Amino acid sequence: MKPSLVVAFRCCFVSILFTLLPLASSAQQNEPQVREIRLPDSALVRDTRLPDWAPTALPLPDNKSDEPFFVRLSDTYVRLGDQTTYLVKRVSTANTAASLRDLGQLDVVFQPDYQQVKLHAIRILRGSDQIDMLDRAKVRFVQRERDVENAIFTGWVTATIVVEDLRVGDALELQYSLIGQNPVFGNRLFDGAGLEFSVASGVRRYTIDAPASRKVNVRVIGGSAQRADLKPEIITSNGRTLTRFTSRNSGSQEIDQYAPSDYSPLRWVQASEFASWKEVVGWAQGLFRTEPLPAEAQSLLRELRAIRDPEKQILRALKFVQADIRYVSMSLGENSHRPFSPSQVLSRRYGDCKDKSLLLVSLLREVGIQAWPVLVSTDYRRNLDTLLPSPTNFDHAIVKVALKDRRWFLDATLPEQSGTLDTIGDAHTDTLLLVVQDGNDRLERTPAARDALITIERAEHFRLKSMDEPAELDIEIQFAGLNAESVRHGFRNAAKEQIRKFYSGYLDRRYNQAELLQDPVIEDDQERNTLRLRLRYRVTGFAEKDQNDWNMRYLASNLTEQFYVPTNGRRTSPLALPSYPFVGRYGLRITLPENFDAKRTPYDKVIEEPGYRFEQHLTLNGREAQAHVELRITSDRIDASRVPTFLNNLRLSNAMLSSSFSVDTRDIRVERPNIPFKQTVRQHYEEVVASTTQRLPQASKLGVSPVDLLCERALAEAYLGQLEAARKDAESALHDNADSRAAVYCRSVVQLMERNVIASHAGFSRLVALGDNSHDLWMRRALSAYHLGRYEDARGDFARAMSAGNTDSQRERANYWQALCELRLGRPVTTTSTTAAWPAPGLALLKGAISPEKLLADIQASASGDALEVQLAEGYLFIAQYLQQRGQEIKRQAYLRLSLEKGMIFTFAHQASLLEIAVLKP
Repeated sequence: MKPSLVVAFRCCFVSILFTLLPLASSAQQNEPQVREIRLPDSALVRDTRLPDWAPTALPLPDNKSDEPFFVRLSDTYVRLGDQTTYLVKRVSTANTAASLRDLGQLDVVFQPDYQQVKLHAIRILRGSDQIDMLDRAKVRFVQRERDVENAIFTGWVTATIVVEDLRVGDALELQYSLIGQNPVFGNRLFDGAGLEFSVASGVRRYTIDAPASRKVNVRVIGGSAQRADLKPEIITSNGRTLTRFTSRNSGSQEIDQYAPSDYSPLRWVQASEFASWKEVVGWAQGLFRTEPLPAEAQSLLRELRAIRDPEKQILRALKFVQADIRYVSMSLGENSHRPFSPSQVLSRRYGDCKDKSLLLVSLLREVGIQAWPVLVSTDYRRNLDTLLPSPTNFDHAIVKVALKDRRWFLDATLPEQSGTLDTIGDAHTDTLLLVVQDGNDRLERTPAARDALITIERAEHFRLKSMDEPAELDIEIQFAGLNAESVRHGFRNAAKEQIRKFYSGYLDRRYNQAELLQDPVIEDDQERNTLRLRLRYRVTGFAEKDQNDWNMRYLASNLTEQFYVPTNGRRTSPLALPSYPFVGRYGLRITLPENFDAKRTPYDKVIEEPGYRFEQHLTLNGREAQAHVELRITSDRIDASRVPTFLNNLRLSNAMLSSSFSVDTRDIRVERPNIPFKQTVRQHYEEVVASTTQRLPQASKLGVSPVDLLCERALAEAYLGQLEAARKDAESALHDNADSRAAVYCRSVVQLMERNVIASHAGFSRLVALGDNSHDLWMRRALSAYHLGRYEDARGDFARAMSAGNTDSQRERANYWQALCELRLGRPVTTTSTTAAWPAPGLALLKGAISPEKLLADIQASASGDALEVQLAEGYLFIAQYLQQRGQEIKRQAYLRLSLEKGMIFTFAHQASLLEIAVLKP
């Protein structure tokens, strides 16, 4: 928040940050619209006389010539009475030629509707000379409207004063009075003033001179924790109270990039004549007054009353205000905060956030629905309670509605929304705000965002008939909540040919030979407020040949550009996370030609810190390569101390978002009759051991982490039963990087396969404490707890694994083990399958719904090839556990051996069977 005299409702339109198409509107300009205007002579006068109450002038500090620009004195004196007057004096010195520009143009910002400027002095101080420039200085009046593109007009005027004949080493003195303030505040003071500057300063003084009968509350906000608090000097005399802050010899301060809007590295003082939020509510109630609606509203009211469902009444009224009342903000004079009446808004058919909110509240109250205006600070969404109660904290207005015991917050400035009250987009989640309701004396925090409304999912499927031919690519992107509404709005305002043209070049930055094969298909479910976009391309050169290798690049484009990236990680300010709240998922599937049979060890990676979480899962098996990447942004900022770690993690995450799959000629299937799949599996892991052993000495040259290679080899060795070698590699990885989550996970898996379940459980628990939330972690910690006899703990972890699962098979497997724990606890099985995917039949067996013979028959009927071997191995384990429940120990042991003989050494079922075979009794 920048200290200012008044914060108007300047951000009434909440724009959606997600951009799909540059359609139907020109790009917004950050630069303000500037125009010179004429004002009456009385708006600014030159008068050397100071007010009778003017304070004694402060001694002028000496110049600091080693500072390019030095603010020698900045003195603000606020006099409260029948009207409010600000007496301001500034003296600054330019010590370099480059800083002369900043010195020679003076700006005084004011509202001519209710304020007057009196220029008392403009002097050049050159050595011992004082050169009077008051009459010679040129004054121009300029309006700088920053939000013209958003139809926001504030009426603020800048008096720009240009001083001639300035030289390096000169000091320039400016002294003026600013008389009057916005009448909407009823002659009460609500102010904010900086106590420090980014440039060095000698003396900064800020004084409030008020009648003793007027209590002005003050609070110092911002600044580094290392600097001492500034305490005000309080002077009472002649029935008046002076509250004075003085800061001396402040050095220049670097302002970090991309700090949150509610964070100020420089100290400033807030002043307010309100002592409670209840007083702010009372003030706002005087502005947001409902009145009988005019004739123009009667047709709509009849329509609303004919609707029997209150929720649909709310949605219809919201749709009218969003779609039929266009957004224009005339925030001039008192209307910076006072809404125009609903009658005026209906007559004009335009209004801003205040106007639209009051109109919506009036409509809803007319049909018996509880509704209240709500004040929002777009700068202080999370930390509004750090400020004093003041009307100037707020720059936006929305509406709260209530039905029975439920509440919703509606923004009438958003483009027309679709769905139910639970599915429309919410631009104000996790926000502290003030409801303008009788008797309210506290701030209210809105609910956190729900994943279903903030998730963007993108799925890409490449199909290759031959590595030398173009790939066919299907893309599916699904939006929800605000994102769906933004995309929907873009499509509605674009011609079909515009949309096709845009998507024809959509992939050019990734694949310069991508051809759009058909018009984009848009599936819009307005009830659920989701929108699905389907695209089909032909991509030439997707498989890039390099000698005996083919590389297939991919980019999780819906997860990129979600962060600010500062140029320097060493900072004192937190780093803002602009996309909060956000969930993005990217899924890639590559189907290789029929003659391929590639196998790679599945790879999982998690990067998690307070505020964000990246998760990656890679598999390459047979003809299918798959990548699943998820990004969650869970906070609006990163603490300054964690920014270097964040930048390092961002570099690591780039490899997760933009990567490739590689295959080579060795992955082309060679017909080998009668070679069992388990032999192929063992050969694969033997090749992994050999390959990692070969690459380890060259890890740094190859740009690969030695820890990752050691972990990959350790897991392969563990699968092959080479547990001593696996233990050594896992310990070496952990020795090389004790903080590596991959190393902790690798050692814990090895310990689990060594049947050291106590140590493995401790290792997996350490990963949980570090914030890991992967499906495989929960499954293996649960398996450790299960074999420690801690069935309740295991059941909880299997439930977490189910929630973290990426596929139906993963979730069904977690379901099965959760049900097994319930049986071990002597409880009835309450877990149910949600799909028919394997291994759902295992749960049916456990419940006694099918027999072991039926389970095996179903596997034989539904699976074939390698999948048949994998499912049989797991099916035999399920039968063994089924028999254990019935006390048939000999048969149980036989089926466990059958499971292990299948040789599916990389599977969870194999590792579970190894542990089960060691248990001779149930």
